[in-house]
Amino acid sequence: MKIKAFLTVILFTATASHAARMYVLETAEIGLKEGPGSEYRYVASVSAGAEVEVAQEKLGWSRLVSPAEGWLPSGKLTGQAPSYTKLSETLAENERLKAELQKLSESAGKAGQELGAAATGKAELEQKLSGLEREYAEWKKQNSNVVKLREEADAARARAEDAENLAQRLISDKEKSDKWANALAMIAGTLILIGGYVAGGFYSSGRRHGAGKIRF
Repeated sequence: MKIKAFLTVILFTATASHAARMYVLETAEIGLKEGPGSEYRYVASVSAGAEVEVAQEKLGWSRLVSPAEGWLPSGKLTGQAPSYTKLSETLAENERLKAELQKLSESAGKAGQELGAAATGKAELEQKLSGLEREYAEWKKQNSNVVKLREEADAARARAEDAENLAQRLISDKEKSDKWANALAMIAGTLILIGGYVAGGFYSSGRRHGAGKIRF
């Protein structure tokens, strides 16, 4: 007991400005003295196992400031919480852990539901994508002839345009040829008329000269 009291004294500081948290030994209710000695009168009491605050240590006595004020032998104090306090704390910790476990279980269940919903959504999307790929392949197969006919139509349209351009050039060339032919015909006709007129003039002049000779 003396050794425990000595160790308790070492743990405390002898100043009134520094309070340490301790526990009353699990024996019985302990009376608090007015001063640090057995000769002082009792002023209060604390129950066994109570948590107290020690403000000062003097001559093997400790001055409490909470839950009551007074002095008691330092050997009546310990830094270890009483067994029932530890049990209470353990039970409280156990309840806290159970609550956390419940939350984690609920979170895990919710996560599992979300994961299942995500997997279902993924399967539905993959199914839709597969359907779209089949539809595209079918469309491509059905419209391959349309694409081919469109290309042939474009080629035929281009050939028709080329033929039309050629026809326009031939018509233009013919019109030019016709103009030249008409011009040449007119020139030829004019020359023929001129030649006829000249020939007629010579013929008339010759007849006149011939007639004159006959008269003489």
